[in-house]
Amino acid sequence: MDKQHYQLRQMRKQFMPRFDAILSDVDGTLIDSESLGKEAFMVVGQDYGLNISSAEFDETTGWSAKKRFRHFADADRFTSGAPDEKVWLDKLKVYAAMNSNKIEVLPGVPGFFREMERRGIRIAAVTNSRAETAKTKIAQLQEFERHLKFRFTAGDVSAPKPDPEGYKKGAARLGIPKSRIVVLEDSKSGVEAAHAAGIACIQIQKDPAEISDKASLVIGSLGDKRDFDKVMKFMGIEHNLHARIHEDRRVHKIPVPGMR
Repeated sequence: MDKQHYQLRQMRKQFMPRFDAILSDVDGTLIDSESLGKEAFMVVGQDYGLNISSAEFDETTGWSAKKRFRHFADADRFTSGAPDEKVWLDKLKVYAAMNSNKIEVLPGVPGFFREMERRGIRIAAVTNSRAETAKTKIAQLQEFERHLKFRFTAGDVSAPKPDPEGYKKGAARLGIPKSRIVVLEDSKSGVEAAHAAGIACIQIQKDPAEISDKASLVIGSLGDKRDFDKVMKFMGIEHNLHARIHEDRRVHKIPVPGMR
């Protein structure tokens, strides 16, 4: 290999993405279903005498529906008597399905998905939601749902986040080193799960009280250009690749192939 070709090859290596795959949370990360989840929990709860404040619900952000139910049941907050757990979860599922039009894709997510597809970076979902609930939520991604290679839901693991099992299984399913995977999360418990699994994590969170010091990078929104650029830089993705290559050719005096 001559010197010029070697230099070009080394330059291309600089622009290789740092990661080959993404394991992403769903609620609060790709879509806004947290508000619907809160609404469902509080509306269904009223049938059983459960009256909690918005702040009390927010303290359980990142929990699975099952864990949240047990938390309030153990605290005797169901004044009319706690329902059977399966009945409760089924009612939440039905409410969410009937009001799925209230679920919105978060700003910047469509553009992010397109960029990852263009770069050949795989995306999979790891969520605390049950399979049917996750299906309803992920369906709101519409055309972008096809980008998700697989999903791990509450029924696929023995313990929800912050337990790292979901992310460990996701990494094993991808079949690549953890160092080549990055997690997208919004909640503290999700970041803790990724950290415990030994995987770098980008946290998308605006609330200072919810930001984890275990996150590798923290941004407010993928819809913010500066935040989006921070993510691209962290992932080792050069936006203006061709401009950089031509600039390096100019600086190192490497001729363009086919030209004299």
